[in-house]
Order: sequence, then C-alpha cells, then structure tokens
Amino acid sequence: MRQETVNHGTSGERFFLGNLQGMNSRYTLRGEKHSDIFTGSGAMTGKKILVIEDNELNLELVRTLLELADFAVLEAVDAEQGIRIARKEQPDIILMDIQLPGLDGFTATTKIKADPLLGHIPVVAVTSFTMASDAKKAMEAGCVGHISKPIDTRSFANEVKSFIGIGK
Repeated sequence: MRQETVNHGTSGERFFLGNLQGMNSRYTLRGEKHSDIFTGSGAMTGKKILVIEDNELNLELVRTLLELADFAVLEAVDAEQGIRIARKEQPDIILMDIQLPGLDGFTATTKIKADPLLGHIPVVAVTSFTMASDAKKAMEAGCVGHISKPIDTRSFANEVKSFIGIGK
C-alpha cells in the first residue's frame, strides 16, 4: 500500500493517501492528539458509519468491507473516543464492539442514547457474545440489533444497509 503524508492546517492534522489492493485512492485523516480516523469516500451511499472496535484485525476487516460497499468509515478504538467522534461527525450508524477497554459497549450505548446530540443515531452491537441474554442486554442498552462475530463477509455490508434502511 502506497502512503504519502501531507501536513495541512495549523492543527497538526495529517492526510494520508493510499491505495488498497487496486481500489481507487482513499483518504485518511488522523488527528494528532487522538487516533481518530476517517476513511472512504461514501460517495455511493452518502452514509457515514462509525466503527468502535479495539481489535486491529477486526477493525481492518470491517473497514475494508464497508469501503467496498462505498460507505464512509469513521473509526475509534475505545468507547470514549467513539463518543467524541460521534459528537463531532454525526454518523448515520454506529457499529459497537461490546468488549472494549475501559467503558464497555453496553455502557457506551446507554450514554449515546441518553445524549441529546447522539440519541437519534442507531447503534448495532457487533459481538462474539451469542447468548440470547446478551442480545437482550444489547437491546436494553439501546442497540437496534446485533451482528455476530465472526462476521460473515458475504452478508455483512447488506446487514449494515438494512439497519440504516437502504436497499441491498
């Protein structure tokens, strides 16, 4: 993957230009003070998805699948960072890992749903928990549904689309 760094502005933000396996170039914005990340063009769907996931490999897989489906992808590696990004970027949906360092995904979802700026954003739990009680706990926290890990790469993007009401 080719990656160029261009310094821009006075805030110390850096822009990266890369090419992922023959895809069109995508832009990534990383804030200097936080590892907030914005990738993808979102041109086809016009939808922004915030993925809160602490596992780098899971995050990379989800990002790639969503970018291939033409979503703009915002990333956070913990719940606190995710809430900050959500307030700033107002994503169309949040995909929330449940087992996060610090604030867990259930608690983070409860906070998001109680926040007047964020409460309207659907949250989907993405979890390896498969028991019915875990799904119930996610719904009680405010999630609109859940996607089980390991994710099915063939249907993942369509599952996400169904949660935000766009056709398959």
